[in-house]
Amino acid sequence: MSKATQDLLGRAYRIDQRLAAKAARLENLRDLSTRISAAVPGSIRSGQPAGDRMSGIIATIADLEAEIQGEVEALLATQRETAALIRSVGRPEWQTVLELRYLCFKRWETIAEEMGVTHRQVFYLHKQALAAVGNGRKEG
Repeated sequence: MSKATQDLLGRAYRIDQRLAAKAARLENLRDLSTRISAAVPGSIRSGQPAGDRMSGIIATIADLEAEIQGEVEALLATQRETAALIRSVGRPEWQTVLELRYLCFKRWETIAEEMGVTHRQVFYLHKQALAAVGNGRKEG
């Protein structure tokens, strides 16, 4: 399997991880904005008016939401590309193991359980599927 194929298969997971981190940041910013809006205007110690702080947080939230939208679009494009690659592998069990791992981001234990196979079998199926992707094979 080529380096480009390996990169593609892992790319969606990395994007998903970045999305999760940005979503957590967004949640923290929104929480902060509620605390600032609830504060009594004279109680802010920084000397900066509450309205100025709030507008800065709102701008940061808007920027982060735009970043998240870009990441979502990148994730969807990567998942489409990955799905097309997976469809090129002809055997359904190979497609299933690749989909569960690289599109659903499932752990090996979960994949084995969902497919009704042992851990060893799921690793073997995965190895065969990757070889098929690398060689352009449909059967094997």
